[in-house]
Amino acid sequence: MNHKTILLVEDEPKILDFTKSYLENEGFNVLIATTGKIALSLLEENTIDLILLDLMLPDLSGEEICKKTRLTSSVPIIMVTAKGDDESIVEGLKLGADDYVVKPFSPRQLVARVKALFRRVDDSFRDGNDRQMITFNYDQYAVFYKDNNLELTKTEFLILYTLARRSSKIFTREELADQVYNGKYEGYIRSMDSHIKNIRLKISSYTNHDFIKTIRGIGYQFMNLE
Repeated sequence: MNHKTILLVEDEPKILDFTKSYLENEGFNVLIATTGKIALSLLEENTIDLILLDLMLPDLSGEEICKKTRLTSSVPIIMVTAKGDDESIVEGLKLGADDYVVKPFSPRQLVARVKALFRRVDDSFRDGNDRQMITFNYDQYAVFYKDNNLELTKTEFLILYTLARRSSKIFTREELADQVYNGKYEGYIRSMDSHIKNIRLKISSYTNHDFIKTIRGIGYQFMNLE
């Protein structure tokens, strides 16, 4: 089993049914949303590993959902739509989509794209040196450096995982707290600095490289080895 949860946002029943079936046959957990409002609600209430996002929905557009999601989340997004022109594809990628699939599509091809995106996300955690690697086990909230368990708490794991998934992004304390506490971060923002300090201390037991860079006046960024 993959133990990954995919949010399938699609309002066409036939496409919804066969896509869900193919994904579940591959071992993925699938949540479905037939409207944009349902999709945003499910994102708030669940830990989602990837979104398959139709762009033409009965209420909110897929583009709007992507924009709203990217304000607080780095979850991988594959846009699935009949809009196959170059302009639409480029615009979708600019909005923060990680991949773009044009209808009609082969379910097997879509599943292959999903698996490829998960591999890219996992590979992005490599720190630039094949002999040194930080790896994540989301099911157990465990982080390993050179096969050494860093013994992070669940909160520390989620902070480092969030930073590493989008290493090009600088996260404010508010954005990190929003990711870790699912939007209910009131009172926790100040604790971010303490958690970061603890993560650095645990990593320092195995390497002198500081994987978390403090961006003065803004927040934090994950730093790969050069």
